[in-house]
Amino acid sequence: MKNLMRDRRAQERSGPSGEAVRTTENRHRVEWLFEKLKAQVEAVEADADASTIDKARTVGYLANPILKAIEVGGMASRLQELENLMDRLQEKTS
Repeated sequence: MKNLMRDRRAQERSGPSGEAVRTTENRHRVEWLFEKLKAQVEAVEADADASTIDKARTVGYLANPILKAIEVGGMASRLQELENLMDRLQEKTS
């Protein structure tokens, strides 16, 4: 049963080249989101018509998804490292 679950997890995570497909795709999505939000913050800061308080409010509003994107990106890579370590440990004990 354990081997079946391990094989299923490995199959879900791995593509033809053995890479962690889902984690890589998620990391790319987080990077894309981060870049989009960064561009929006830069656009707000460059807007000459907006008042300082409006800029501060908008940047503050955008900060939450930016922080979440950074957090998720870091967690995805740490999770992948842990899964790789667990797979290596299971292979040694099998």
